[in-house]
Parts: sequence; structure tokens; C-alpha cells
Amino acid sequence: MALKPLPRRGDSPTAGDDLAPLWGGAIAVTAFMVFVLPLLVAALLLEDTSALAWALLVVDLIAFFLFAVATARTPVLFVGVLIFWFALQRLVVAMVAPEISADMVRLLLLYKEGFYMIAVAAGLTAVAVRYLGGERTLTPVLLADLLALAFLAVVACAFLYSSADLTPKLTYLRRFAAPVFLYLGGRLFLARDDQLRESVRLALVVVTAVALFGLVERFLLDISFWQDQVEATTFYSKQAEAGLIPSSWLFVFHGVPDGVFISLPLEVPVRRLVSTFLEPTTLGSFLAFGLLVLMLTPWPFGKGGRALTAALSLLLAVALVATVSRGAMLVVLAGVAVFFALRVLAGSRRPAEWRGFVVVLPVLLLLSFGVALTTFSFSNFPEGKDRLQDVLVSSAISGFDDNHPVTEPGSAVAVQADGGAQHPPGSTAEGASSHLAGLRTGMEDMLDDPLGRGLGTSGNWAEAPGSSGESMMGTLASQLGLAGLVLWSAFLASVLAVLVQASFRARKLGRLFWAELFLALAAAFFGLHVSSYFSESASGLLGNALYFLFAGWAVAVAIPSAQGLRWNLAPLPLRAE
Repeated sequence: MALKPLPRRGDSPTAGDDLAPLWGGAIAVTAFMVFVLPLLVAALLLEDTSALAWALLVVDLIAFFLFAVATARTPVLFVGVLIFWFALQRLVVAMVAPEISADMVRLLLLYKEGFYMIAVAAGLTAVAVRYLGGERTLTPVLLADLLALAFLAVVACAFLYSSADLTPKLTYLRRFAAPVFLYLGGRLFLARDDQLRESVRLALVVVTAVALFGLVERFLLDISFWQDQVEATTFYSKQAEAGLIPSSWLFVFHGVPDGVFISLPLEVPVRRLVSTFLEPTTLGSFLAFGLLVLMLTPWPFGKGGRALTAALSLLLAVALVATVSRGAMLVVLAGVAVFFALRVLAGSRRPAEWRGFVVVLPVLLLLSFGVALTTFSFSNFPEGKDRLQDVLVSSAISGFDDNHPVTEPGSAVAVQADGGAQHPPGSTAEGASSHLAGLRTGMEDMLDDPLGRGLGTSGNWAEAPGSSGESMMGTLASQLGLAGLVLWSAFLASVLAVLVQASFRARKLGRLFWAELFLALAAAFFGLHVSSYFSESASGLLGNALYFLFAGWAVAVAIPSAQGLRWNLAPLPLRAE
């Protein structure tokens, strides 16, 4: 089946399109306020959960579902509300957390779970409405779609036969199912290329705004901002009280949750950029997506567009390094590598075709340094390590006055923090070893039990978090067994194949903007998969939603619609005419 010609209006945006996302973004902001504000007001008035609180949540989600169906021809509106809430959820809930109960905090955080379910339900409903209204054109069912459904079936079976407690089972049910629901929701969106382009641009605006706020809170505001203006410790304490995170995770250092707000590169306590996410790893994935799509796609900004793109890319790269999220930096490094490898395979070898990617080099150098700093102990280079520590302990870099490294492992002395709390010795290099150990343990669990141990039996949120934790692929292999691992890997490979083929086909047709966008989305998808071997955060919803949602939507745009329901189960469904 050949790639359908994309409408000329969606080929390559021009300087005149710079304001294109504004109308959709403005309406999405209005809708966001309409759906979210009443829920927040009700939470503050009720303070604790009750039948009324749950009823209001259900009514709100039903109203949002009806909104999604009513605006199905302009998916940017639904996508905009999703992006805004996913970007602001933690900050908003943290601001009201001191005034509400732990159970109410849990209710507000669970609100987002309805979004990916609504994406699928509203998509199916809109397709049915159009079909009954006489529109017989439907997107064909692909191999990737069937693999996604088969993976969901394996997850459901693993939920049923698992012997774990209900809380970790539910946690991993949503962590494994949510990305697939988002992909399927994107597949069911109306295949309008102009809406896809507008939604991606709106996402880039939000990513940039989140990065800017993060740079302000990290480098201009004192750590007391997260103690007084936003009570981060209260927010995390109530999550632990509600059972959303293990209570053992909460260790307060300098008045904020350690590990979340503070990291230890080369044993030096350093503040982490958390921005509106109040969590650096999911934020890192969010920034990595925006950085890849912005840096690798020719977005025009009028005169001086390349300079603006380069400046914004560097800004996002600095913010990403400041999260001290090794996994998120790896997303970008792996994504850039596969992007340029595939671009060369597509026949792009002339120097003129590479001039727009000059900014990639300093970004790669910066992120490579960040990965090295958070992965290696530099114990074999003591002089170099001492110099790096001298830089890290400075208040400009660490964010703390009178700072110094924590002691080496095994020492009886620990660093005194504010309030008298002691910080145990450690470093991000030790953390890197635990990620590799989690991958290895998960694969060993799968070999011992090929059918899988069941949902919630391993991983960071499990009853025995030491088993296969810190690696999404390790946790997935341990819980879902060989079938889950094979289906998940095949699903990702199938989606990547469609996106890469779509990019190659668009390049042959001279649709260079779409060729780069499809390839950038494929690169981000691939980078997230590489990161998932070394980070369990790769299965988190908030930071990774855009990877799956836009991948599914891009596939819908690339695949020709057909009259009636058609099946295209070829591993490589797009062929040149």
C-alpha cells in the first residue's frame, strides 16, 4: 500500500504560519480551565474524598469525553488540554496539597488516567459517528495495531494471575497499558496533517515554557521556593500516605525530598531542575521529546528562524542537563544517532542538506558530558575528579552555599543537612550500576519463569522493589515474561517501520518537512526505547505521553484511508508506487 499524498496545505509551513497554533492553543487553554478549575475548587471545598468527590470526577471526565467527541475534527483541542494538564498537574496539585487530604491528592493525580481512556473511547465514537453519517473512509488496521492489542491482552492476563497486592498491580497495569492506549488514541484521531503539525507546534511551545520556568526555579530561585511557596515535601508525604509511592522513597534533605530535588554527581549534592513536574526524570523525557522534534525538524520562525531554533534547542539542552536525568539525555543521544543514520540511508548526503543541523553538535557535546558526569565515578582520575567536584560544589552549580561532597561509601561520617538530617553516602555512578543490575535481574527472572511473575511482583513500585527495579524492560520481562517482551518489542519495531517508511516516501515526493517530522518522531520513539533498558521512568505517563500519542497520529496521517474496514498486516506496509 502506497503512502497517500499529503495535502499541499500541510506540506511545509511558512513564516505566515507562526501564529497557527495560537487559536487552537487559546481554545485549549479555555477548555483546560473549564474542566480543571471546577475540580480543584471542589477539592479545596471538600478537603477529603467522598462519594460526591468521586461523582464530580466522573462527571468531569464524561464532560471531557463529550468535548473530545464534539471536537473530533479538530483534535488539537483535545491534545492541547492533555498537554496542559500533563505539564501542570503536579505543580497544581502540590499547591493545593497542604489544604486537602492524602486521598484527595490521590484523586486529583488519578484524573490524568481518564485522558488516555478518553482518547480511545472518543476516537472510536467519532469514527462510528462519521461512518453512520455516510463517511465510509477508515484508517486500515495495521500489524502494529494488532500487536498493541495483543500486548494489552498479555497485561490483562498478568494482572489476573498475579499474586501481588492490588496497589502495585494497579500501578503496573496503568504503566504498561497507558502508552498503548495513547498510541491507539492517536491512530483514531482524524488524519488531518495540518492538525498534527499544529498540535506538535503547540507541544513545543509548552515544552519551551516548562523549560524556561525550570531554569528560573533552578538557577534564580532559592531551594526555599519548594519549601515555602510550594510545599514539595508535603506533596510527596501525602502521596506516600495515599500509597502512590513507597514511603521508603521519602528522605528529606535540605528541606526537600532527596533524589527528586537533589542528586549526587561525583558525591556532590546538586539541585535538580524539576520545573512544573516536581520530578526530574519524567520532566527530562518531556524535554527530550521537545528537543528532538525542535532540533531535527525545519520549523520556520520568519527571518532568523535558524538562529531562533538553535537558541531554543540550546536552552532545552541546558534545562535537560540540569535535570540530571541520565535516561532522558540518553533519549536524545540515541535519537540523534538513529535520525542521522536513517537520513544518510535515505540519500541525504549533500552538505547543503545538513546546514540546518549545526546546533546538534554543541547539544550532543553538552549531553554527552552530562551522561558521563552522572554515570562514571572518575575514581581512576583523582585529579580530574577533584577539579570537577570543585566546580560542582560551587553555589552557582549546586544551588547550595557551604556545600561539599558526601563521604565515600563505608565511612561512618555523613554530611549534615538542614534540620540535622544526615545524608547517606552515595553517588549517581552507583545509581547507574543499579539500573544495569535491574535489567539483568529482570531478564534472569524471565528465563526462570518465561510466563512471567505477574503484575506488581517486581520493579520499583512492587512489594520487593529490589528485583528488576530501575529498568522498564527488566521490569516488563520479569512481570510479563517472554510473551510480553516479544510483543512489546515487536509493537515498537512495527511503529518505527511505518514512521521511517513514511519519512523515506515523503522525501521522495519532495515533502521535506514531513520527511523530517516523521523521522524526528521515529527518532524520539527509538531513543525512548533505548532509555527504557536503563530507566523505569520510561514507562511513566506524564513525560512520555507525547511519544506515543504523536507516533500513533503520525501513522494515521501517513497511511492511506480506505473505503470500509481494511486490513494491512504487512510488516512493512508502505511501498513506493
